[in-house]
Amino acid sequence: MHKLLLLIIIIVITCVASVILQFSSKSLLISSNSSDYITIEYIKHELIYDQSSVISSQSEILTIDNDSSVHYKNVIENNILDKESKLHQGELQKLISIIKDTGFLSMARDYLQSNIGHANFTKHILNISLNSKQYKISWNTNDEIPSPPIIHAVELELNDIINQLIK
Repeated sequence: MHKLLLLIIIIVITCVASVILQFSSKSLLISSNSSDYITIEYIKHELIYDQSSVISSQSEILTIDNDSSVHYKNVIENNILDKESKLHQGELQKLISIIKDTGFLSMARDYLQSNIGHANFTKHILNISLNSKQYKISWNTNDEIPSPPIIHAVELELNDIINQLIK
């Protein structure tokens, strides 16, 4: 019962943080400046287990360069989807602002190192280079373990970029 209550509280906090970030996206643009130099690499490994062995896996890699160029690769078993595009400068500035304003960069390198065992889960790895400083954060999620609110805000933006690319 306590675990269910905790899960509900985490979901509510995540939703509230997402709504606040959506309404304040215009004010978020203020903290980024044109001298910020950023590169982002976001990797998601999705593993699906059947008893004790992996029966399916999928990897997604999103790379965003400072010049707003975007490269996305999706690998499902032996099939590869490869896309390239460019972000509008406003989208890149919004992403930089969210990364800088949420406290995201002050988090530990391996924020969540959950031992999920043989459950289905997604391993997230985010490498950020901002103004010559390197940051790496990794975390695991599944149906029982959602992303923490600070991470969820950045994850939503990156997933929106991925969804735009694969339309």
